[in-house]
Amino acid sequence: MIDNVQVGATREALTKAMIEQFEIPVPPLAEQKRIVARVDELMALVDELETQLAASRAAGAKLLAALIAELTAGKVPHATASLDCNLPTGTAS
Repeated sequence: MIDNVQVGATREALTKAMIEQFEIPVPPLAEQKRIVARVDELMALVDELETQLAASRAAGAKLLAALIAELTAGKVPHATASLDCNLPTGTAS
């Protein structure tokens, strides 16, 4: 489109008057309204998911803090034994 009206080797010669003559297709108003309605629905879903994510993160932080408090207070007997995940000891095999 621009290449058809451009003069010279650069885009500098593309004038406002030339740009104003470009035909830019726009969907019918009914389709535009459907697009906006769908975007609004999706944005509401994003807001809801962000709220749920924040709540989940807060709950996770509380659970972690409670677990650390119990472990450091000695309320969980043999806690280190139950946390054994068969991690490598660093020795070469």
